Amino acid sequence: MKSNFDRMLSSEDVMRRRASFLQRIHVDGPLLVLLLTLAAGSLFVLYSASGKNWDLLLKQASSFGIGLVSMFVIAQLEPRFMARWVPLAYVVGVTLLVVVDIMGHNAMGRRAGSISPG
Repeated sequence: MKSNFDRMLSSEDVMRRRASFLQRIHVDGPLLVLLLTLAAGSLFVLYSASGKNWDLLLKQASSFGIGLVSMFVIAQLEPRFMARWVPLAYVVGVTLLVVVDIMGHNAMGRRAGSISPG
């Protein structure tokens, strides 16, 4: 009696096996569920801590939505493309941080881009 471990798959078996929706969009299901649960919990805490301020809640939820859509878009990129362009994006990001530190303006008594102690 053969076990399923060493069974050879025929080409028909491979063709019948279909990828799930999450596999087709290159997203890890348990990680997505964890992320959505954490986001929902944090939105409840924000709503409670802000004195039931709907404007702040909607602003944070829309920021989360933009991040989620960005995650889905980036997940569709080929790893070779990412390996080629991410170092350039990193250098651009660090350059923008330096520009903000140099050319930033004062806001609320502190210089924009500077880290306040404590």
